[in-house]
Amino acid sequence: MRFRLPRSHSFSYTFHAMKIIITGVTGFIGGEVLHQAVADPAIATIYALSRKPLPEALAQLPKVTGIIHQDFSSYPTSLLEQLRGAEACIWMIGVPRPTGDPRPVDVGYTQAASTAFTTHLQPHLPPGKKFRFIYTSGAASETDQSKTLWANAAGRHSRGEAETALLQFARENEEKYQGFVVRPGLVCSRSWMVLNWDYVILLEWLALAMLGLAKEGGVSRVFENREMVGIGRRVVSGRRK
Repeated sequence: MRFRLPRSHSFSYTFHAMKIIITGVTGFIGGEVLHQAVADPAIATIYALSRKPLPEALAQLPKVTGIIHQDFSSYPTSLLEQLRGAEACIWMIGVPRPTGDPRPVDVGYTQAASTAFTTHLQPHLPPGKKFRFIYTSGAASETDQSKTLWANAAGRHSRGEAETALLQFARENEEKYQGFVVRPGLVCSRSWMVLNWDYVILLEWLALAMLGLAKEGGVSRVFENREMVGIGRRVVSGRRK
C-alpha cells in the first residue's frame, strides 16, 4: 500500500495547539513519542494515561498531564471529563509476547478506548472534526486468523484481530472517527549500517510518523514500516531547512 498524504501536508506543522492522549509513555517507543510531542509547538497538552504515577522527570514536564487509570476496559465519566478537548490518541498498549490470551488487552482495550473517545470526546471537537486513533501494531501481525504461524502465533494473531476490529470500527463511524494502524518492524535508536529499511526503523522516525498521523491524519489506513520511514525522514529533513 503506497503512502499518500493530503495535499496540504508541508511537514512544517503550522497548526493550532492541540491536545492529545498518549498511552505507554514509560516504554521504549512511548517515551520517544512523548519526547517528540513535548518538543512540538503544535501540541499544547499531552494526557498520559497510565496505571501508575509517571516518573518525576515526566510528571514535571509542563505540557504533560499524568492521569492514573487502572482499568483500560472502561472509561468513567470523571476520566472522560479530564480528557475533554483531546483530538487524537496514540495507543501503545499491547502484549508483544503473551503467555496467555492477549486478546482482552490487544483487542478489548483498543475497542473500549476507540468507543469511549469517539462517543464522549469527539462531540466536543469543532464541527466536522474527527477523532484520530493511532494503533501501534507490528510488522509480523497477522489478520488472517486461520493462518498457521510458527512463532508467537497468539500475539501476532491477536494484534491482527485488533487491527481488523479497529478498521471496521472506523468504517462504521467514518463521520466521527479516523483509525490508523502503524506496523513497525525492528525499532532501533541508531541507524548503524541498515541497508534495507523495509523491516527496520529509527525510533525518532517512528515517533514523528505517529505524531504526524495524530495531527494531520492520512489517506491510507495501514502504514507499513517503509512508509513510516519515509514520513519520519521527511519530517527531519523539513526541520533542517
